[in-house]
Amino acid sequence: MLDIIEYALFIFIYVFVFLIGLCFGSFANVVIYRIPKKISIINPPSHCPSCNKRLATIDLIPLFSWLFLLAKCRTCKNKISPRYPFVELLCGLLFVATIHFSGITEAGAAYLATLPLLVLMFVLLAITFIDIDIQEIPDGLVITGAIAGTIIETTPFTVSDATPEKASTIEESILFTTLLTR
Repeated sequence: MLDIIEYALFIFIYVFVFLIGLCFGSFANVVIYRIPKKISIINPPSHCPSCNKRLATIDLIPLFSWLFLLAKCRTCKNKISPRYPFVELLCGLLFVATIHFSGITEAGAAYLATLPLLVLMFVLLAITFIDIDIQEIPDGLVITGAIAGTIIETTPFTVSDATPEKASTIEESILFTTLLTR
């Protein structure tokens, strides 16, 4: 009986993380579109790039809105690029892979320990698509990635990871991050 409950819990965790990844993928689309254009990622709210009409809440459901609207804007009927749901799906899958391969579900360690890994996956995804679009990587994303990498490198993810060697890398990671931001 315990095995069934444990299995159901793992499935729930993976589905939950996938849905969170879809939401972060939707936000990644905002970052990918707006940062190169020097537009705030907070304001104005999400809108159609063709007609500038603000998107309704129902139009903001990651992946599913694109499918239900048949890849067209509800207002102007212009096509919506398949890249939007691709980035959302990719982010969801990356989040699940990150949780799976970090061993967090097997070790039963604190799930918060994977947050820096998830932030790094998000930043790398945004960097990848911005680089594809404009062949340039924004400094803000590099700094965010460096900070996430430093946290990953200096934070023991489980009790067995807490070693003197891990602690000695703190100075190296801080130095590396300082050099990156110059």
